Amino acid sequence: MPRSYKLQAYRAKSRYIPKNAKSEESVQRRACSWLKLQWPRVIYRSDYASGLHLSMAQAVTHKAMQSSRAWPDLFLYQPMVIDGTHYCGAAFELKKEGVSIIVKIGPRKGQLVSNPHIKEQYLMLKELSKLGYYTDFCIGLDDFINKANWYLSGGRKKPENAELF
Repeated sequence: MPRSYKLQAYRAKSRYIPKNAKSEESVQRRACSWLKLQWPRVIYRSDYASGLHLSMAQAVTHKAMQSSRAWPDLFLYQPMVIDGTHYCGAAFELKKEGVSIIVKIGPRKGQLVSNPHIKEQYLMLKELSKLGYYTDFCIGLDDFINKANWYLSGGRKKPENAELF
């Protein structure tokens, strides 16, 4: 059997997942669209460069313009006071559906996963939290909507998955 035929047969057996559901960029785009519709007066910034494949020259320039790596994907420039805590704004790290941030089983249950990139992002969110920002990971669009609504409504509805910060 030719090699290409085997590869096609293997691909046919794998479960189909729509391309837009696989990408963090699609979650980020839908989150920004949702913000524009539901909270039109909120000023926000999306880190579009986080998912781009930059050329070497662009990557060097981008790195030179940042104080560090692992900046959150979406930043809301909306100060809030929630339960007596003053937040300067909110920073969200968006992940696609199915990504795990916390180990669910085994001896490391409840700890941060060992992925170095996620750990780097966690440390940045933790540092921003110390500086007075509300920070969190959001797994998929629904999780982002839940947490953003909680923050922007002044804490009237507690987010379901508030486990890290």
